[in-house]
Amino acid sequence: MAPKVLKNLELGCKVENHIIRILLKHLSVEAEIFKAKNDVYSLNWAIFALINANKEVEDLVENSISILEKEAEKIAKDEFSLTTELVIKFALGERILKSKNRKNPKITKAMKILLEKSKDKNWFNSQETVSMLLFLLSESKMFSSELNSAYEWLYTKYNHFVGNKNYLKIIDSSLGLLSYNKEVEVPFEEIIKNLELQSIERISKFLMCLAKSEKEGYFKDVIPLLERKLNDKFGDWIFPNLEMSLFEGINLSNSNLSREDMSAIIENLRENDEEWTKFIDVDKNGLLLKNIDEIEKIPAFNVKEDALSLLALLGAGRRNVYQLNEDEHKLVAEVLKEHKEGYTGIKKSHINYFFYSSLFLMAFLLILSGYFLGILPNVMFELLKAPSIYSLVKTSSYWAVFALLLIFYYRIGSNLISKGEVSRKELILLFPFVKTLYSKIKGEEQNEE
Repeated sequence: MAPKVLKNLELGCKVENHIIRILLKHLSVEAEIFKAKNDVYSLNWAIFALINANKEVEDLVENSISILEKEAEKIAKDEFSLTTELVIKFALGERILKSKNRKNPKITKAMKILLEKSKDKNWFNSQETVSMLLFLLSESKMFSSELNSAYEWLYTKYNHFVGNKNYLKIIDSSLGLLSYNKEVEVPFEEIIKNLELQSIERISKFLMCLAKSEKEGYFKDVIPLLERKLNDKFGDWIFPNLEMSLFEGINLSNSNLSREDMSAIIENLRENDEEWTKFIDVDKNGLLLKNIDEIEKIPAFNVKEDALSLLALLGAGRRNVYQLNEDEHKLVAEVLKEHKEGYTGIKKSHINYFFYSSLFLMAFLLILSGYFLGILPNVMFELLKAPSIYSLVKTSSYWAVFALLLIFYYRIGSNLISKGEVSRKELILLFPFVKTLYSKIKGEEQNEE
């Protein structure tokens, strides 16, 4: 079946994916908060994601490096407690430095010590931790010995997870394994069947696994699921209303209106159910935020999940999307409905030319073959020479078979042109009278087409 041609080459308009936009805003807020709290582990997740989105984060990077250097000095003196968070925090620091084409001997030395200690501790017996280390450090040659050991440890665990069909741990492990060795075999189809119930973090990891394995064909099954879950997560996000409150409030303040006039304007907007006006008022000291306690849902800070979601969507090329109007959407939907993988598009008018030409050719060949085989002259001669019921039936039978074959061929061609395919069952039912007989046997009323 040939898909319809999209004549409008300027179909839709390119816009930034609103999910990406929300994640960037949220991570920017998280980064500032974790910087203020001196939580470098969480700060580094935010920095790592924002750098990959080409955001300017130099101040945040300098703050992180400064703190990591102080901790590195304690690690060099063996004055530290080994935890998974500490190891991942430094691994993130190394990845951030690499992204900025920078080197820091103190942080690198501390990272090597932490990897050796983690190996001695059997990698905390945590496939998720080892996978993250491989994911973050796979491009660094400074830790090849430790990472080889980590890879072998994780690959052994991974084979066990695959055998037990433990999809949760398979996803956790796959990201690191594929980051270190793209030849690792992952049961992608099995995982996709069980992906709906997985967390946003694991769906994000899985999408990155698909990108690393160049399995873009599965994107259509994973990207909509991830974006829907993220959209649900931020569906009741309060910040758009607060942003609007501040934006409009500042405009009002700069309008040189009296406080009474500004209050009257806000009150009128409230009566018209403008949601953002619930969170702002005007008093003698300026703008006043209020009713924050009425907000039922504020998005939790899960910086690792947010960072991995952003990295996954960026890696899948979802930074920008095309926005369609209603007519464009209907047109594209119709094209997608008609297009099927493995089909060759041919212009419909050309298909019709070919079909009717072949129908005429078939009829001509049947008549010609009947003539040269002596069938057609004989039956006609018998009917003219000695008209009888027998000769009439014989002649009619020939023409009936001829007509049935032409009708059958016509129906097959018509269905191929309209639907693009004909199943085995349909092929049988298209023969004249078969569909009627089949419907009567089933007790259904069916008119012969």
